[in-house]
Amino acid sequence: MPGKDKAIPVPPERLSGDPLTQFLVEYLQGNTPEGTLDEVYRLVDASRTVALFNGEAAWTPYAERRRMLESAGVVLGGGPETLTEVGRCVFDTIRRPEMLELLQVLGSPAAVYEALPHFLALHAPAFKMSTEQIGPNECRVQIVMIPPNEPFRELCAFGLGMASTLPQLFGFSVADISHESCQCDGDPCCSARFRWDAAEGSEAEARRADMKIRLLEARLAELQSTVAELGSGDGLAHVLTRVMAGATRAVEAPKFVLDIKASAGSNRFIRTKGLDEAEGAAVTRALRETEGEPAAHVLVSDVASERGHYGYLVAIRSELNSFDARERSVLESYARLAASALDSEAAVVEARRQAETAQALLALSSSLGGFSTSDEMAQHLASMIPSVIDCDRVIVSLALSANETTWAYATHGFDLATDAELRAIAPPTFSGSLDPGLYRHPVDAAAGGLSAALVASGSLAARSLGITLNGELFGWITVDVAAHPERLDDDIEIAERLRGLAGQAAIAIYNARLLEEIRYQALHDSLTGLPNRVLILDRVDQAMARSRRDHVDMALFFIDLDGFKDVNDNLGHKIGDDLLRGVAARFTGTLRESDTVARLGGDEFVVLAEGMALAAGPELVAERLLEVLAEPFELSELGPSQIPVTVSASIGIAVGPRESSEELFRDADVALYRAKEAGKHRYVIFESEMYTTMHSRHELELDLQAAIGTDQFFLCYQPIFNLSDMSVIGVEALLRWNHPTKGLLQPDEFIPALEMSGLIIPVGRWVINEACRQAMVWRDMGQAVKMSVNASARQLDEDTLLDHVCVALEESGLPAELLIVEITETCLMRDAKGALVQLNALKALGVRIAIDDFGTGYSSLAYLQQFPVDSLKIDRSFIAGMGKSPEGDTLIHTLIQLGKALKLETLAEGIEDSEQLAQLRGEKCDVGQGYFFARPAKPREIEKFFTPAGVPTLA
Repeated sequence: MPGKDKAIPVPPERLSGDPLTQFLVEYLQGNTPEGTLDEVYRLVDASRTVALFNGEAAWTPYAERRRMLESAGVVLGGGPETLTEVGRCVFDTIRRPEMLELLQVLGSPAAVYEALPHFLALHAPAFKMSTEQIGPNECRVQIVMIPPNEPFRELCAFGLGMASTLPQLFGFSVADISHESCQCDGDPCCSARFRWDAAEGSEAEARRADMKIRLLEARLAELQSTVAELGSGDGLAHVLTRVMAGATRAVEAPKFVLDIKASAGSNRFIRTKGLDEAEGAAVTRALRETEGEPAAHVLVSDVASERGHYGYLVAIRSELNSFDARERSVLESYARLAASALDSEAAVVEARRQAETAQALLALSSSLGGFSTSDEMAQHLASMIPSVIDCDRVIVSLALSANETTWAYATHGFDLATDAELRAIAPPTFSGSLDPGLYRHPVDAAAGGLSAALVASGSLAARSLGITLNGELFGWITVDVAAHPERLDDDIEIAERLRGLAGQAAIAIYNARLLEEIRYQALHDSLTGLPNRVLILDRVDQAMARSRRDHVDMALFFIDLDGFKDVNDNLGHKIGDDLLRGVAARFTGTLRESDTVARLGGDEFVVLAEGMALAAGPELVAERLLEVLAEPFELSELGPSQIPVTVSASIGIAVGPRESSEELFRDADVALYRAKEAGKHRYVIFESEMYTTMHSRHELELDLQAAIGTDQFFLCYQPIFNLSDMSVIGVEALLRWNHPTKGLLQPDEFIPALEMSGLIIPVGRWVINEACRQAMVWRDMGQAVKMSVNASARQLDEDTLLDHVCVALEESGLPAELLIVEITETCLMRDAKGALVQLNALKALGVRIAIDDFGTGYSSLAYLQQFPVDSLKIDRSFIAGMGKSPEGDTLIHTLIQLGKALKLETLAEGIEDSEQLAQLRGEKCDVGQGYFFARPAKPREIEKFFTPAGVPTLA
């Protein structure tokens, strides 16, 4: 029958006590479309109205039940046969598991059918039923209506449909119905035969298991309903009364006793049937006092669960009438139901108690976080404890610091004299005797310490518990009573609540300390302990406000250590950290207490100076900062054999207040950039035009970033000649930038920006790839010219040069000996050790190494000999000075002879006229390049120099 799973509220007076009719109502409620049951009731009410109109004195229960069935047949359609199918749905939903369990105890469908007439005689007096066992799986059922009740087909159809489902309780199928006779046709009775299949095989086992599971689920639902009733306010007595009523219906006995004591502190609950409460109490008292099994006519079930033993459920017959196993099982079921109800009640009581405690603890927790001192926190805790524990007086002591040297005391309920006496007791004496668990103070004046003081003040019982968290003692809580000492008898209860209070207090103290630590960490550098960016920004804002208000001088010094990366790379980060701590200590020691030194991160420091510190000008402060770094740092990690570390700094200074601290920092940073550009180890004071320059440089860096990966960059090549015969032996690759708006830019206009921004790494990689590719093109044309490529300091610092060269050679196929990598002296000396490793690796590949701009750096001959160099490129500035002074000519002679002495090729760059060429040839310089021969050009223009016609004449 189609329907919907819903619950339509039905007035209690419409639910009949007749099981057949009641099941019909429940079926219509949950399995038919909305409004079906209302329509059935409408037809029933209409029939009642007609009956009363026709003068019938009363509307009998039989008449209402008959009209209910007849109306249902009409509304559902199909007549009586439909009601048979409805009856077969009786087990679709298990509504009364205890009743079905009672039927299952009978053991078989035949036994149930045999007992069915007795059951219906109690609940359906309008008719009589008799059953007859015909075979193992067959039974005849006969129904006779009792006058004046008349037979009607809907009753037979519905009742027989319900009866046919009984074999399902034992794993059988629903019985087939064979109608034999009907009272409505004039027969003496309604008779039908039921046949069901044998419950054998896996299918039958599955049906039995399914029925068992459904009964268990229904029982669980009933227990949940019991819990709901407890929570709804009906109370335990109401539920136990229902259990008692159910037991008396399920087991036939003239006398019953239900004797319950839910807990040690609760009253006894006794319900009886057939004897008064005093007699019932005597029965259960005898059970408790007498050992052994009770008499056969006394059936006893313990009301017990894993939680505990609550009492007894007892059924008593006359001495000649005993109980069988089925009845014992049924009574035990009701005893278990009572125990479940008691468990539920105990859980509800416990939950309420815990909720009350939790609410008090929550209020305590919420309030503890609002106090700024431990004294306030201790006093509030002491005043709150009586709302959680039934006590008269409280003592709370909290450690003010992690080392437990000072304490905060608070009391509640004591007079002033006792309060002063309690505060005089030293914490170590008490904490030394404190048991890790709950401490029960002896009620003895001779006990000494706190216990004696409490007894002297009138204490009858006292308990203490330490406030601890993660093994750390934060203090203690003591509660006592001056009356009714039994209030503190339950050590488990008191300990639990004290632990809750102590836990809240410990967490509040821990959080307060943690908050202070977090605040410190949030505002200070973890390595040096100096203020960090957040704190210095705040102090700068305050300083600028004072400067504007009181006309006080102020200046911000932005400091960056020179060469700190070399310390980290060569000596390790541990030495680098020690150096930073040493620098922080020197800066702090050289400034006034009113000034602030901060670390922003890495090797960046900031100094904020105000007032008298700037009386002689910010330049003096900057000079002191530079001077304090002059002395080498003796770091313990270096060991006695290591050379002390020396470091310098560059300083940018912004003087006077700005609109914001960010603006002041920006100006100091711009000045710092200018100081580094000027050669480091110096200070620069910000001037407004610096920002314009910085802004232009920033725009240039953005344009460079956009140019990478496009065709804006390209290479020009300048030929290199053998000065003895003027043949082309190689070319130098030179980078150019075709800016989309500014046109062609020379290297000196953008290479510094590439270096500073780090973009030289990807651009340098492209230059090497493109130069090797072009050299291979010429080699394939039969011109094996050497390709010179400049390497930047950043490429050496980032350890990328070797990888870029390897990839370029592999992808282009160019022999390594045709590639020359040019590196300036300055680049080599930035990190001589690291550079040596990379150059040795390049040399091992077969790549040639040239020192570019030779003579302009600061490398010594000893250092130069360490590197695997093949040639020296004499800087163009020395070539330009030739012929203008004897010193200039002598310098060229010395540089060329130095190369000869080191067995290195010498190359002169920047040759611009024939006189310079003649003098270089006279000095036996090996090779050269310059505008005299050719300007940098594109590959097609360079190729003309590869032929004899393109060789310059010496005339």
